[in-house]
Amino acid sequence: MIDVQNLNLIKDYKMDKYFKYILLLFFLVFCFTSGYSSPLSKPVMYSYYGHVKVLRVGTTGDYPPITYYNPDTDKYKGFAIDMAKSLGKHLNVKVKFIKTSWPTLSKDLKSGKFDIAMGGITATKKRGKLFLLSNPIITSGKVALIRKKDKNKFTSLQSIDKKDVTVVENLGGTNLQFAKKNIHNAKIIVVEKNKTVFQYLLSGKADVMFTDIVEAEYRASIMPELYVVNPWVLYDKSVKVYLISKKYPWLQKEVNEWLKTMKTSGNLSKYFKESLKIKY
Repeated sequence: MIDVQNLNLIKDYKMDKYFKYILLLFFLVFCFTSGYSSPLSKPVMYSYYGHVKVLRVGTTGDYPPITYYNPDTDKYKGFAIDMAKSLGKHLNVKVKFIKTSWPTLSKDLKSGKFDIAMGGITATKKRGKLFLLSNPIITSGKVALIRKKDKNKFTSLQSIDKKDVTVVENLGGTNLQFAKKNIHNAKIIVVEKNKTVFQYLLSGKADVMFTDIVEAEYRASIMPELYVVNPWVLYDKSVKVYLISKKYPWLQKEVNEWLKTMKTSGNLSKYFKESLKIKY
């Protein structure tokens, strides 16, 4: 004998099953026709190491007191490093520092080696086209760094731009761009690493380096043989920013909100002053 009650239950189950399929079909059609985007289709802001969210920060590590990498300890320190750690706390993620260089910085960020570049980076039109820029961090400008014994010889751009003078700059970055734009008679030599520039100055292989006032004054403070030409008169003015991949506009927003808080709280100024006291 057929159990009519059980038969009805089976029919109800089948109808319910078909109804779910119909709903799913309508949902898929809606997704494709309305431009709906699943959260999974959006670029992931953070990288994952195990189950830990990590913000990858690219930095050169050769620009104290802003960013410095110690190969003996495998540690980074400096103003940008402290700022990156603060940003990590703001975002509630771990921070992983990725070594880059001035010649490869843009290429590395564009290829996805890291999510944000931090550490003495000047805002330029070219960088603005390639990446999202944070709001300005600090204002800076170029000056000339020379040997102290030559301070009466080199007092201006005109006195530097002579045929018997040698200017040295590291490859990549805005220091070399400034030298090429403003020096027409003096010889310009280019070295691969930023730290090599100061060795050239001290040894007499070169006479002048153009760099930002922050780096120039720091180098002169730890190398008594070096001297900053007219530090109160900058050859140009610029702002330092962080570069962010265009994939992450929400990260740019978060960074700018965090920067605003850092400035109003006085922590940005505090971190910068503390970086000048660190031994690198």
